[in-house]
Amino acid sequence: MRKMIIFLMSVCILFTFAFSAAADVIWEPYGDSFYDAHRDEIVYEGRTYKATRDLEFCKKPNGKTLSVDPIYADETFFVQYVYEDEDGVLWGNCSHRDADSVWVDLSGNIRPYDREDFREDYEDTFEDLSAQPDAAFYADAEIGLYDYPGAEKPMHSMYVADDASYLPEYNHTYTDPNGNVWGETFYYMGQKGWVLLEGDVTKAVKPDKAEDTLIPARADGTGADLPEDENITEEATEENSKNVTDSVHDLQETTQSPDRNVIGADRLPQDDSANVLLPVLLVAAVVAVSLAVLFVFFRKKKKN
Repeated sequence: MRKMIIFLMSVCILFTFAFSAAADVIWEPYGDSFYDAHRDEIVYEGRTYKATRDLEFCKKPNGKTLSVDPIYADETFFVQYVYEDEDGVLWGNCSHRDADSVWVDLSGNIRPYDREDFREDYEDTFEDLSAQPDAAFYADAEIGLYDYPGAEKPMHSMYVADDASYLPEYNHTYTDPNGNVWGETFYYMGQKGWVLLEGDVTKAVKPDKAEDTLIPARADGTGADLPEDENITEEATEENSKNVTDSVHDLQETTQSPDRNVIGADRLPQDDSANVLLPVLLVAAVVAVSLAVLFVFFRKKKKN
C-alpha cells in the first residue's frame, strides 16, 4: 500500500509538470523545408499584423505565389516567425487553412501597438501587487481581458474557473494617469493580458506612446502606398529598417507564448487544436495509467 501511495503521488507530480510544460510550448511549422534549413536565421515573433494591401502567400520567402486566398487589405493576421532575406525584406510565417505553413512579405504592413510594446515602454512604472483579488472580485461580473491598459476594447471576457482555489494571479500592476489600476496575468487557463483591478473602465486612458509600427517598404516601392494614419510611426530609412528587425530579435528572449486572442483575423485563424489537445492527452494518459495500476493492484489483493 505504501508503494501505491508513493506511485500515485509521483503521478500527480508528473501531471502538474506535464500540464505546465504544455502551456509554455512554442510550436514550430510542420513540414516547412525552408524553416528547417534556415532555423538559425528565423526568429520567433508571435504578434499580430494588419495588412495595408492584399497579400499573397508563398511557400518560402521570395518563392512562387500559392493559389490560395490572400490576406485582404485591413485584415489582421498572426505572424509566428520572421525572417529577413539578403535584401533586408522582412517575411512573416503564418498558418493558413489551405496550408500548414506559409510566408508573406511584411513590407509596408502595420504591426499594431500591443502588449509587448506596452511592456517595453512602461515596464519601469510597473509595481508589485500587494494582494491578489479574491473570489468575490469575479463573482457575478464580466471581466474584460485587454491586450494592454487603455486599449480601445477588450480582446474578450476573461473565463474564470468556479474553483475559488484556482484564480488568476497578477504579476504586477500599472496605474494609468486617471488612477485606474491594471494587473497583468502572463498565463491563466490559456489566457493572458491586462485586467482592470480598480477604477472605472470608461475613464481608462490610452497610453501616450501607443503608436503602431510601420514595417519599411521594399526598395522597389512595394508597400509604399499606405493610408495616412497619425497613429503610425513610419520607419523608412535603411537604419530604421535595421532597428525594426533588431527589435524583433530582442524580443526572442522576452516574449511569452504567442497571443492567440486575435479579433478580426478570421481569414488566418491560428490553429489552437494542438495547444488544447496536448494537455488533454497528457491528462488522459496519466489518468489511464493510474486506473490501470489501481485495477492490477486491487485484483492481486482480491486474489490474495
